[in-house]
Amino acid sequence: MIDEYRDKKIDEAGIIYTVFKSSVSQKATRLNLLPAHVEDGAAKPTDMPYTNFEPSVEEVLDNAAIRLIEVQIWQALLESLASEHSMRMVAMKSATDNANDLIDDLTLEFNTARQAAITQELAEITNGAEAIK
Repeated sequence: MIDEYRDKKIDEAGIIYTVFKSSVSQKATRLNLLPAHVEDGAAKPTDMPYTNFEPSVEEVLDNAAIRLIEVQIWQALLESLASEHSMRMVAMKSATDNANDLIDDLTLEFNTARQAAITQELAEITNGAEAIK
């Protein structure tokens, strides 16, 4: 990817991922990988004291850029995984709550039907006893 950017085959490279905010809130975010964004207040190359680099400055910067991109992609993957697991957890809790509500409703309906059948049987027994008198 860096070679394509350097050879001007691509203008920029980015990644879109979900950022975990809370268990009920995630946010889709786009992160530019190339060109790298330098924050205001960062040290400028002219501010740094003279230093000898071995290997060359270009090799050091290339390796640092590759490592930075790898870490940014890894962080995006971890954020997306955390968001996915959180949403699965919320969905499973909701499904469990709905299943428990359904069980409660069906139990109540079953008990009502059973009570009606028992009442019907008692009424038949009582009517049978009255008919015998």
